[in-house]
Amino acid sequence: MWYSFDGGLITFAFTNNTVFNQTGWTELSEGNVTITFYTRDLAGNEASESVTVIKSVPSGIDPGVIITIVIVSIIGGVAVISVVYIFMKKRTTP
Repeated sequence: MWYSFDGGLITFAFTNNTVFNQTGWTELSEGNVTITFYTRDLAGNEASESVTVIKSVPSGIDPGVIITIVIVSIIGGVAVISVVYIFMKKRTTP
């Protein structure tokens, strides 16, 4: 048995429970990907079946993490400015 991402130009052999060839999969762009599976029986008859899947690569950073970083940065900035302001005010007060 074998499969192809490009209609049979480049094929990858597989047995049961095989992971897709990662190099071939990584080279594909995001969006609809048609995977064609092929098989040949003992008499030499070939058959194929195609399925279309949607390849979507995660962005990498969870939006919740970005929001947390922004909030902590703002709070930290306000805290530093407040401390400097209070220090400067105490210094100028006789």
